[in-house]
Amino acid sequence: MRLAPVLDHIDARARKSIKNATQKTNMKKQRMYCSPVSTWREEAEDTNSEDEFEDYLKKFDEPRLAWMSRTLDKSVAYQVRCFLQNRKYKAPGITTIASDANKYKNRYDDIPCVDQSRVILRGKHSDYIHANHVITPSGRRFICAQGPTRNTVVDFWHMILQENCRTILMLCNNYEGEVEKVANYCPSSAGTTFDICNIFVTLSSRKVFAEFGFTVSQLDVQAGLANIKIRHIHFTKWPDHSAPVDVEGIIELHRVLLDNPSLSPVLVHCSAGVGRTCTFVGNFSQILEELVDQLTSLMQDNAR
Repeated sequence: MRLAPVLDHIDARARKSIKNATQKTNMKKQRMYCSPVSTWREEAEDTNSEDEFEDYLKKFDEPRLAWMSRTLDKSVAYQVRCFLQNRKYKAPGITTIASDANKYKNRYDDIPCVDQSRVILRGKHSDYIHANHVITPSGRRFICAQGPTRNTVVDFWHMILQENCRTILMLCNNYEGEVEKVANYCPSSAGTTFDICNIFVTLSSRKVFAEFGFTVSQLDVQAGLANIKIRHIHFTKWPDHSAPVDVEGIIELHRVLLDNPSLSPVLVHCSAGVGRTCTFVGNFSQILEELVDQLTSLMQDNAR
C-alpha cells in the first residue's frame, strides 16, 4: 500500500498536528535534552480509555489510517511514554529461564528467548539456542532465529540439521554500517567450502534477482554420511529499524517460498530474530491469502 494515498485520507486535524508537533519540539528541545525522562512525563498526554479508543477506530475504514492519525495527533512525548511503558512487557505465563542462563549466547541483552516455544538442541552439552518454533494460521512452519554470533555458528548448523531445515531466509546483511549483525556462517563464492566442526558447507550455485533485492544460493551440506541440499535466500533491501522501500521484493520472496513447498520448517533470521524476522513471518498468512485471491481472480478471468 503506497503511503501517499493513505495520508490523503488523514483528517485535517491530524495533518495540522504535524506543524504543532514541530513547533513544540523546537521550543522544548533544549529542555528535553537536559531532563528527558521528567520532560516526557510532564508533556505526555493521558491515554484514552479502551471505550474511547474503540469509538475512535470506528471513524476509519482502515486500521492503519486510525493508527497514523492517532500518532500524528499525539505528541512525540506521548509516543516515548508508551514505548517506555511497554518495552519490558512480558505476557502472562511466559518465561525465559534458559535464555537468562545462557546470556553469552544472546546477541542482545534486552531480547531474551521464550522458553515455551524455543528450539531445544539434542546431543549437545548445552541445549540452548536463541530460536523459536512458529506455526502460522495457514499451518506453515517457521523457525524464527537470532542471527548466529561467532560463538554460536556451530549451534546454528546443528539446529539446521536437527530440524531438517531445507530453506534459510536471511533478512539482513552480515555488516550494517560498521556493526556486525550476523557472523558469516556460509561461503559467498561458488565452489568454496566452510568446515564448521566437521559440517562441510559448499556453495554450489547462486542466482541473483537484482530487481527484487535478493539472491538464491544452493548449499551442499555434508555431515557424516548425510549429504543435504539447502536453499539459502538472502534479502538485502530491508534496513534495520525500518521497512523496505519497495514491497515487491517481499512479495516475490513469498512467491519463491510457495514455489518450493516443504513439510520442513523454513528458518528465518535477521540479526536479533524479532524485528524483520517476525514481521515477515507474521505477514506470511495475509500475503498468502492475497496471492491466492489474485490467482483465483486470474483463473476466473481466463475461464470467461
